[in-house]
Amino acid sequence: VGSPGSGKTYFAVYKLWSMFIRKEPVKKGFLSKILKPKAVVNKYLYAYTNINEFKFELDERLIKFDFDAVYSDLSRLYTAYKIEKKSDAELIEIAKPMRLYNVLFVVDEIHNFFKAKEDPVLVWWVTYHRHLHQDMYFITQDLTLVNNEYKRVAERFYRAIDSSKRLFSKKFKYAYFTSYKMNQVDRVNSFNVNLPFDSEVFNLYHSGADSQGKSIVKYYVAIIAVLLVFVSATIYYVLSSFASDEEAAPVSSISTADQPAQLSPANDTRKRPVSVEESNLNEYFYTLICIKEICRLEGETVFIPESYLQFLIRSNPPKYFYSQTKLKEHSSFFLVFDKPILDKFKGVPHVKNVKDDLNSGSSLFGSDKSRADKN
Repeated sequence: VGSPGSGKTYFAVYKLWSMFIRKEPVKKGFLSKILKPKAVVNKYLYAYTNINEFKFELDERLIKFDFDAVYSDLSRLYTAYKIEKKSDAELIEIAKPMRLYNVLFVVDEIHNFFKAKEDPVLVWWVTYHRHLHQDMYFITQDLTLVNNEYKRVAERFYRAIDSSKRLFSKKFKYAYFTSYKMNQVDRVNSFNVNLPFDSEVFNLYHSGADSQGKSIVKYYVAIIAVLLVFVSATIYYVLSSFASDEEAAPVSSISTADQPAQLSPANDTRKRPVSVEESNLNEYFYTLICIKEICRLEGETVFIPESYLQFLIRSNPPKYFYSQTKLKEHSSFFLVFDKPILDKFKGVPHVKNVKDDLNSGSSLFGSDKSRADKN
């Protein structure tokens, strides 16, 4: 069964070709003597077919199917079986001169012959043909045109897959079913019969339909492949862009927005660089220790207001920044600049704070004691 161009006729002609016409190629070489392919054994004496423009001249055992002549001979066999009660052996002897014993039938457009509701001769033929060593291959475009009386007897049903639905145009594909209803549950384990395209077989007949049509499946596969490549390339490009941005951007947790920046330390577990010697000569390293809003360089005694540090950092962003919180209001910061931004706070003598000045009685205009002495 199959639509025009699906290869349903090719299936039947391939059977005739392999049994009556095909010649095994002569293989030479050492391995060909050991690994000999299994030869196809033709068990049929004759073959009947009505395929359009079939080349019967290639073998005299290929006979053109004449329904009226065959039906007449079948009627005689049916009478011998039904009325005369002949045995199988006797019926075989009657069938031999009729050339109906051990034969193959390949009949196209079978719905033209199996359209009667109950033809006793034809019903007997399809049910009894195995006793006469006959095999039958019937072809039709629409199985519903064949009466159910004949379809129930058939053992196998093949549906030719349209050429547009085949992945490879060099092969004909057939789905195998066990019921004439050919539902999905009737399909045998999704099993398919694949026949290679052979120009010799194709040239044996002319159906006007069977051909190597272009496969739509190939276009879908090609489109999916292109989409996969495009998506993969896009993902790779995006990931590469993120990676390059992370490598190029300086690491800094100090805000440079219009609002006042804060040296708010983060709970960072990254390790501090091992030593200054391993860095470049044009890099300047500073460690700041801050308590609340007052900071100083490690090892120095000059106190630096946090607001002034924020001003310096906004004006000169560091190349590297690292923070660590030790206590709630006690933090340390490690910064790397390409200029000696904080060197001005190194080696400067300790400056007393305002509280110390008040305790000592000093002011911007001098101590009270000094003024008294002058007076």
